[in-house]
Amino acid sequence: MEKIYPQDILSIYMTGLGNLNRSSDRKNYAREAVVMAKVRHMWVDVMKTYEKWENFGRKVKEMNPKRPAFQEEFAKVVPDWEIL
Repeated sequence: MEKIYPQDILSIYMTGLGNLNRSSDRKNYAREAVVMAKVRHMWVDVMKTYEKWENFGRKVKEMNPKRPAFQEEFAKVVPDWEIL
């Protein structure tokens, strides 16, 4: 059986995020937030690279300032979303 590395899992999660720079409905934002929490977990808890998470998370947050539902759903699920 082939060994799966954290980078491989992270890549799968990143693909699952889709396009985070488009308007959608709250249900889709909630689904994306769950995947984003997994991305954060991989970078912060598994790979111990908080700075990569911080750069990526901040970029996504800053791309979506006029989407309050997006921000609310991500703040519910993604640890430290509010402080990015």
